[in-house]
Amino acid sequence: VQSAPSIVGPTEPVIVMPSVDVPKEGSTAKVEKVNEVVIGEDGSYTWVVENPERVEYVLKAPDMNISISFDKKVVDSADKLEIIWKHVGNEHYQLLVYVDGVEVTHFDAALQIAKEKEFAYLLRVVDGEYKAMPYQYRNGKFHFAIKQTGEFYFSKEHKTFEDIAGYVDSVAAIEELASRHIVYGVSETKFNPSGKITRAQFAAMLSRALGLEASDRETPFNDTKGKWYEKEVQALYEAGIIRGTSATTYSPEKYVTRQQAALMLDRVMALKGKDGVSTATPTFKDATLITEEARDSVAKLVSLGVIKGFPDGQFKPINSLTRAQMAKMMTGVLKHTGDM
Repeated sequence: VQSAPSIVGPTEPVIVMPSVDVPKEGSTAKVEKVNEVVIGEDGSYTWVVENPERVEYVLKAPDMNISISFDKKVVDSADKLEIIWKHVGNEHYQLLVYVDGVEVTHFDAALQIAKEKEFAYLLRVVDGEYKAMPYQYRNGKFHFAIKQTGEFYFSKEHKTFEDIAGYVDSVAAIEELASRHIVYGVSETKFNPSGKITRAQFAAMLSRALGLEASDRETPFNDTKGKWYEKEVQALYEAGIIRGTSATTYSPEKYVTRQQAALMLDRVMALKGKDGVSTATPTFKDATLITEEARDSVAKLVSLGVIKGFPDGQFKPINSLTRAQMAKMMTGVLKHTGDM
């Protein structure tokens, strides 16, 4: 499998449909031909560009758009680009990209996809398992950005748990995150909403929600090496969302406090360019207990309505974050950043 080279800045995209012939500069032998989309009986779509001239194409079908970019060197040497959205059955689809018959699976610039479809939960299929991915569903369309081709599943399974009914503020958030495979229950029927969350668990949840992947760089944290959460912690560390408790330790088994969670989620908003919200000084009775580092982060999440204090007027910044509180906070931030 050949990965795509670095992507150059986009030029004005060409809309695929109908067919267009564009003469190549300085040549009369070849012309660019952007063929009409071919629709298969199973609902699959195939787009073919012969003698490509552009680095960016917007591929259109009756219920779907794909914006895709290629490196100029690839375009200059290629005779044919082929992009396929293949229906493989039971609400599973594959996205395949070929350059002169060679499959390309990774892109530096994200492919932007909009797909009309009835409501479902969009998941990736990786090594036979369903994995979370960031997407939005609005006005009857799925909107998602991916840097890797592969298989996708539109799931109809709505997950819930028998022990969350008493957590009214968090029920919808817990069900949404679980249905998207971002969080899991402690069993098939129990979520344990009052349970605490370790730093490792919180990192894994955030990594799944954002679709982040770690590089091949070695982790600086000695206490995460070889653990199930090593890659998730590393992905968030590389993105600037988490920090260690020292230069070489992450303390993965320690519980996340409420102010630590606010800090991490604020960094998620900064990563997405969505952190420009109010930072008015929190008015909680125990506001002085909030660290200086976390004060603005707490204020931002309060102004967004994704975190609040307790009935006694306190914020309790050093209290451990509960699983129910996590669901409410994470869902609110993901909706704010456009990842949900």
